[in-house]
Amino acid sequence: MKIKIPAQISLNITDEAFNRDVKSNSMKGSAQDFQESKNLIAIYEHSESNRKVYQMLDVESKGNKYVSALPSPTHLFLTSAIELFELSEYRKLKDFPECSTPMNESNLFLLNFEPGYTHECYTDYIKARISCIILLVSTIENFMNQVIPNDFIFEREEKSELKRYNKKKIERVISFKDKLEQVIPKAIKNEDFWTTRNIELSNILTLYQHRKEFIHLKTKSEDEWKRYSDVFRSMLDFDLLRAINTVISIINQIEDDFIEFEQVMD
Repeated sequence: MKIKIPAQISLNITDEAFNRDVKSNSMKGSAQDFQESKNLIAIYEHSESNRKVYQMLDVESKGNKYVSALPSPTHLFLTSAIELFELSEYRKLKDFPECSTPMNESNLFLLNFEPGYTHECYTDYIKARISCIILLVSTIENFMNQVIPNDFIFEREEKSELKRYNKKKIERVISFKDKLEQVIPKAIKNEDFWTTRNIELSNILTLYQHRKEFIHLKTKSEDEWKRYSDVFRSMLDFDLLRAINTVISIINQIEDDFIEFEQVMD
């Protein structure tokens, strides 16, 4: 599974606007321009009939600076999550069988490890799954913040008092669950959005609960042997592929074709 990563800002500029407002008031970029700017807004001419405005940031390496259009964070997070999931599956399906020793029971295998440590492939598998969960939630959080209009006001009654939240307060104060369940349906003008999507909503909230467990990892027992086992067991049993598909599906139901897939060539 491979998705396209669009630029965060990609605005068309017409020939009329280019000739009237840009051409006579600008010059083609030079190395000096890039050195002086930390946040470059640039027009890129893909062709004479296709000019777009982008935000660009540079990456420095060995004295050189490399620039391109700043990518969409939502798509970056989602792409990273998918890659981590695929890494975890590769470790489990390809590396585990090659790096393990069969035990007495026919379906039990031991990934050998040095005294007091654990197996690298096993560690990679767990790291990839935890990171995937965290990035999937970041995908949803960034997308929600992006689709809420800048002038949107969220109202709800709290302790017999009507409270009003602008976008800045929504991002800072409203919980993930409330933003997902209450704010987004109003922001997209579809207050019945979750009525027919209860399973998808439950999947996302379960995903968020896993992320919360690992971000704020707490000991669950005074017994050292049970301190983290339930949290890890629940995470290992979690259907991560279903979570990925749910996130993609819900995002595209809120905004058509927001997530596009790369064509895979045989």
